[in-house]
Amino acid sequence: SVLWEATDAITVFSMGESVTSSDFTVTTLAEDKTWASFSGVADASAETYYAVYPHSSSNTCTEDGILTVNIPSSQTAVADGFASGTNVSVAYSQKGTEVENMLQFKNVSALISFTFSTAANAADTKSVTFKVRKSDDGASVQEFYNIAGDVSVTFGEDGLPVVSEGTVDHVTMNAPDGGFKTGVTYYVPVCPIAS
Repeated sequence: SVLWEATDAITVFSMGESVTSSDFTVTTLAEDKTWASFSGVADASAETYYAVYPHSSSNTCTEDGILTVNIPSSQTAVADGFASGTNVSVAYSQKGTEVENMLQFKNVSALISFTFSTAANAADTKSVTFKVRKSDDGASVQEFYNIAGDVSVTFGEDGLPVVSEGTVDHVTMNAPDGGFKTGVTYYVPVCPIAS
């Protein structure tokens, strides 16, 4: 499950005569953290709103509703989870539809998970780098998918995000304070790759 934090913020894009953006911060957080209310200022005359978690001044949206967001290529491991702000999510709300006045976030990222089999391996590891080969044809020069960095996001007819390939061909997961441990799972948000 994805859980909200009191310090979370989202970027909201108002699609009016022009595209404006603003940041919204948490005002109410459910005790189980499964939902949150956010407060901020948006263009009330807009017909459509797009939102991105986490908030970043580098998030952009075109007049055609194409979002540009960043999946970090350097992350810090969290036991049985992922670091706050690394699992990018998007939402939209449109006047006159069932999603009016509500933002239901959908993950942009896919997740890779890994564990350590021995305490020695975990303690000796300072970081783990992930790359995804485009083919396994034995070629001497390997090509890799771009699984991190800036990605473009649109919404399909089913309301789900459609994600472009990123701009960086790897994600490095750095050891947390106290080092990697056995008996836990680490999750790495990456750009989804269709094969």
